Amino acid sequence: MSRHIRRAQLCGPATVSVCALCAVSLAMAAPASAEPVQLPGIVIYSTTPMLPSEGGEALHAGAASASLEDPDSPARPPSTGDSGEFLRHVNGVDAGRTGGHGLDPVIRGLDQNQLGITNDGAFHFGGCPNRMDPPTSHMQLYTYDLVTVKRGYQSVVDGPPAPGGSIQFERVNPTFDPGDQISTNFKGGAGYNSNASGREAFVDMSVGNDWGYVRGFGSYAAAGNYKDGDGNEIRSSFDQIGGGVILGRTIDATSWITLKVENNNVDDALFPGSGMDAPKTDDWTYQLKGETNLDWGAIRGVKADVYLTTVDHVMDNFSLRPNMMRYRQARMEADTLGGKVVFNGRMGTTAFDMGVDYRDVQRDGNRYDTGMGGMMPEMVQSVLWADTSIKELGVFGETTTPITPTTDLVAGLRFDFVNASAGRANEAAAAGMMLGNGFSPNDLYRMTYGVEAEDQTENNVSGLLRLEQDLGGGVKVYGALSRSVRTADATERYIGSYMMMNGMNTSWIGNPNLDPEKHHQIELGGTYAAQDFRLSGVAYYNRVEDFIQLDTARGQRGVLTNMPSVSVYTNIDAMLTGFEAEAEYKFAEFWRAKLSGAYTYGENLSDDIPLAQIAPLSGRFEIAYDNSIWMVGARLNAAAKQTRIDSDPTVGSGRDFGETDGYLTVDLFGAYNVTENFQLTAGVTNLFDKTYANHLNKKDGFNNEVRVNEPGRSFYVRSVTNF
Repeated sequence: MSRHIRRAQLCGPATVSVCALCAVSLAMAAPASAEPVQLPGIVIYSTTPMLPSEGGEALHAGAASASLEDPDSPARPPSTGDSGEFLRHVNGVDAGRTGGHGLDPVIRGLDQNQLGITNDGAFHFGGCPNRMDPPTSHMQLYTYDLVTVKRGYQSVVDGPPAPGGSIQFERVNPTFDPGDQISTNFKGGAGYNSNASGREAFVDMSVGNDWGYVRGFGSYAAAGNYKDGDGNEIRSSFDQIGGGVILGRTIDATSWITLKVENNNVDDALFPGSGMDAPKTDDWTYQLKGETNLDWGAIRGVKADVYLTTVDHVMDNFSLRPNMMRYRQARMEADTLGGKVVFNGRMGTTAFDMGVDYRDVQRDGNRYDTGMGGMMPEMVQSVLWADTSIKELGVFGETTTPITPTTDLVAGLRFDFVNASAGRANEAAAAGMMLGNGFSPNDLYRMTYGVEAEDQTENNVSGLLRLEQDLGGGVKVYGALSRSVRTADATERYIGSYMMMNGMNTSWIGNPNLDPEKHHQIELGGTYAAQDFRLSGVAYYNRVEDFIQLDTARGQRGVLTNMPSVSVYTNIDAMLTGFEAEAEYKFAEFWRAKLSGAYTYGENLSDDIPLAQIAPLSGRFEIAYDNSIWMVGARLNAAAKQTRIDSDPTVGSGRDFGETDGYLTVDLFGAYNVTENFQLTAGVTNLFDKTYANHLNKKDGFNNEVRVNEPGRSFYVRSVTNF
């Protein structure tokens, strides 16, 4: 069955169902429901901040107590359109670097599919097994209105369980004056970064009235190779361009429906931390959304959406780098079909959300080799993703009950039915010299684990309990217990990369027999807010049963192969614990100081060694003068030395490159409101041209761990207009 026919067959029934639901719901509209509860530990950012930097209370109502990371500060360093770079500025969020684009976020030691990352509610999975294009790399950052970061498992409503947290990129429906008069909302901007000559621009405009609107947006970002603090050129250039259109129909003050089409392209992306570069990544998003209020007894409203995201990704070792070896190329596809229906309401004093969601992540792709003739790779060397499909159907409910006027109890429960399959697991690769023995994915699974890829099902139960207490005097505290169960993804289950290099087997083989991860978390936190001082902190403990570990083959835990150069997946028991804390003090008129820090401790309990890829203690200190017309400030960024590592592949996963030195860098920043609607921002990052690297790293495709240095000194300027 062709890919396009499959998409049409999948989208048809889901789209009809959501349209029918929206039609019924809109016909029975009723008064608005209660405001949702805003949780501590949530960070909400505007992507296009304007002075005054401490503004935004109307837009971000309730968020101030959730985070002391200023949601509207133009002090944020430039990100050249990359959302992973943008997210690094959030306390408790880190990101591994393999180049200038596609930084992969990490929260509380958890990454990849342990995080739930959405584009206007749609899940977006990349086309590269080694994550050249994580979900954040597909987001056109400055065309969103809000980015919401939830650290830890905060809600059962957010989709299939993501124990590390969720990152939600959101566009808010534009508002217009009542009547038929057509008006326009516009925001736009541009920027330049001296290191790598990075440049970016974006535009976002909506035209309409209170009947409906058209919103169009587009963005562009490009950069050359940057230099580290020693002046070494790092292969990191890329070009990115994208855009989209949203058609919106406003039925009344509480009822609307939108249709979106969005495209994003990243071309010629270089990755020094990988064995290949990415000449092409092309993705599309199609989405239908609607919301209305209802008068169905206890049910007061409904939200629904259906979406399809598609990614075509090409990577090779010859078109963007010199290569005297054999040419190889991987052509990958990733399609995600999903949808959600959420009813909200109230029974007595208890507010609730309940509903159903569905997600089917389909991935397919081969790696090709030149074979014995010709120069272009056309012989199938490995079936990397064997037409895999991971379907998740979830049913959930979450309630918020005021026990006393100052105490709320939040309870949530969800059930997920999972079905996983690999349609081409018996398809053999080509055989021949330098190609291999023509192994199919099932051949690799049998040799490595003694199993084959058969259709598998899971029945997973997740839930949470949280008690929130307002103690008065500006003090709020909470305690939470949660269980979240995450199923293995396509790479963990089914990757089939057979590789021989210089007589060494460096294959990378998924495990179809993996058990789902079970995360059991305890979280305690609180906030304090006074006129000139704010404080926020949280401590957490996460005991994980069947943690899915990218490991080396040592004959352990069901692995038949004893060859540490081969990468495999196993289930282990693990523990993660740590804290996040922020403080802000307005010590004089227009002056403020902010301090933040985060730490995670991870342990592989099965092997009694440190858990791999855990960032060290890190933090920031910032001081700024801000009088709402202009601002100037400085920031210290610091990380401690990381000595707790798993770098020996003969006794552990070997995923850490080695110990990482601590570092301290300095940034300077300033901003000026030229007019009420136009702002200029300028600054310098890494002022003293420090040479350093983040602890988080990746494999290069040949199972070698690679650490990529961060950029050296860079001057930047950018402008933003909004009206």
